[in-house]
Amino acid sequence: MRGRIDGRWQALEAVTDPRDARGVRYPLPLPLILALLAATAGAKTFLEAAEHAADLPVWLLTELGVCSWAGTPSVRTFGRVLSRVDDDELDQAFSGWMFTDSEPAAAFAIDGKTMRAATTGQAGMPQTQVVAAMNSRGEVLGQTTVDAGDENTAARDSITRMGRKALAGTVITADAKHTSIAFITEAEKIGAFWQLPIEGNRPATYQRLKTLPWNQVRTDTHGRSRGHGRAKTRSLKVLVLDNDLRPELLGARQAIRIRRWRRPKGKPASVETVHYLTNLPPDAADADDLAKLIRGHWGIEGRLHPVRDVAFNEDRHRARTGNAPQNLADRRNAATTLHRQNGATRIQPALRAANRRPERLLHLLPETTYTGTGQLCTRPAPAPIAKITRKPSCEGKAVDATVMVS
Repeated sequence: MRGRIDGRWQALEAVTDPRDARGVRYPLPLPLILALLAATAGAKTFLEAAEHAADLPVWLLTELGVCSWAGTPSVRTFGRVLSRVDDDELDQAFSGWMFTDSEPAAAFAIDGKTMRAATTGQAGMPQTQVVAAMNSRGEVLGQTTVDAGDENTAARDSITRMGRKALAGTVITADAKHTSIAFITEAEKIGAFWQLPIEGNRPATYQRLKTLPWNQVRTDTHGRSRGHGRAKTRSLKVLVLDNDLRPELLGARQAIRIRRWRRPKGKPASVETVHYLTNLPPDAADADDLAKLIRGHWGIEGRLHPVRDVAFNEDRHRARTGNAPQNLADRRNAATTLHRQNGATRIQPALRAANRRPERLLHLLPETTYTGTGQLCTRPAPAPIAKITRKPSCEGKAVDATVMVS
C-alpha cells in the first residue's frame, strides 16, 4: 500500500505548484490525490470532493499523509488548486503514472468532447473543448485542450504528446474531420498506423474512392442485426491499392467501402455508403481486423463520453475559472481508467462501491516503487516572536531590550 501512495505522490511532484509559498498548508500532491480518490468514488464537484475527503477514515488519511493538526483541504482549497494547476502537466502526471508498466494497446481512438456548461466567453468557442485519446481497453491515455476551436491541431498535439513509446505499432482512428495530411504525417512520424474515414471534407479523395472498381471486388464481411426498433445489414469490401493509386489516396495501402442498410419499423429503408483509408498492409490486417477497428472507434462515443456525461454529470458542471474545466475532466478520465484497469466493466456501480467502502480506493492505485522521501507530516516551524524584557543599565536604570525567541 505504501508503494501505491508514494508512486502517486512522486508522479504529482512533477506538477508545478502555482501557489504562493506563504501560507501553504498542504503540499500540492495531497489535494490532487484527494481529488482523484474523490472522483473514483463518484464526487463531481469541488464541494463533493471536500466532503468526501473530510469523511475518509483517520487511518486512510494518515496513509495519505494528512496531518492531524492540518485537517483536510476545504472546498476553496480544491477550487483554487484545480483552477490554477497547469492542465497539461496534470494530464501528463496522471497518464505517466497509470501507464508506466502497462502493455501497449492495439488501437487508439481520438475524439473531441465539448463541456457544454463550461462557458468560455469566446465567440468562436463558447464552451470548453478537449480532445481525448482512449485505447481499445477503454483506458484514457490523455487529453488536450482545444484552442480557438481548432480541434485538428489539438488532435495532432495529442499524438505528439503520447509519443512513440505509447503509439508505435498501434493503429490510430479518428473522425473524418481529422483526415488530413498533417494528421497522417504526425502519426507516421511516431511509427503508428492509421485508419480514417473519407467524407466531403476531402472532395477529391472522396470522388476518387467512389470511382474505384468496387463491383469487381468480392464482399469480405457481411452481417445482420436487429435492435432499437430497426433491422441493419452491413457489408464490407476491401481493395488493396497499388503503388500508382497510393499517392492519390493519401499514401494508403488499403481502401474500405462499407454499405449499411437500415430498415426502421414502419418506415422505408435507407442505404448509407462510407469509405475508409488505412496504411495497414494487407498481411497485417484482413477484412475482419479492419471491421473491428471501425467498430472499435465508436467505443469512445459509447464508453467514455456517456460516462463523463451520465456518471459524472459533466455537461452540467459549470466550473469555468482558469483551468478548472480541463483539470476536472483529467480527474474524471483518470478515475474511469483506474476502475477499468481494476476490472470494472460498468463505471457507475464501481463508483458506488468505492464510495461505500473507502478502503477500496487505495487498491485502485497501481503498485509502484518509489525511493524518494514521499510526503512529510510535519508541523511548520513557528516564526520567531519578539519579546520585550527589562534589564538594568550600567547606571542602574532599567531599559527595554528586544530578544528574538523561537
